[in-house]
Amino acid sequence: MDQQTIKTIKISDHFYNKCTQFATEQIPTSSDEYKRRGSKSSEKIKQDITIGKMAEVAAYLYLKDFCTMKKPDFKIYEKKDKSFSADLICEGYHFHIKSQSVSQSKKYGMSWVFQRRDSLLTKTKPEDILVLCQVDDREVEIVCIAHMEEVKNRKAIGEPKLKHLRGNKCTIYYDDLVSKKVNLNVIS
Repeated sequence: MDQQTIKTIKISDHFYNKCTQFATEQIPTSSDEYKRRGSKSSEKIKQDITIGKMAEVAAYLYLKDFCTMKKPDFKIYEKKDKSFSADLICEGYHFHIKSQSVSQSKKYGMSWVFQRRDSLLTKTKPEDILVLCQVDDREVEIVCIAHMEEVKNRKAIGEPKLKHLRGNKCTIYYDDLVSKKVNLNVIS
């Protein structure tokens, strides 16, 4: 199914360098968690962290035109201080940013993977907004901004295609969001 892009954001050199530096500094505090999930390559871990932070920057650059919010957080947190809290908060709404590289999308379908214990899934609140992004080099496409309650109520969360991820993870597939008629842009 063809996706509709809400906005494509080109990440500047300044933010790209901040994202890659963040990823480099983040690896020591995240590698155990990634390894527990089956990721062993520190280069892949760095790439995943960079892509995630680029998506957060893109979401900020788009959403700041609609409301006042703090810039993305580039602080490195110790393992014990990490949480599933919102990436961005704007006028009472909690934006949870999820990313996927276009290369991964071509392999597995446009999808975003969650920890089953993520409070976004286990303790969803009306103010929780999901922002789903596709990242290709330095371009980030925002493809969905949806109320998480609606995503859950319409049963648009499923099992990962990869068997080794089942049990600890669940997945949102873009095609499921469309087929279950989830409002893909609650901002417009």
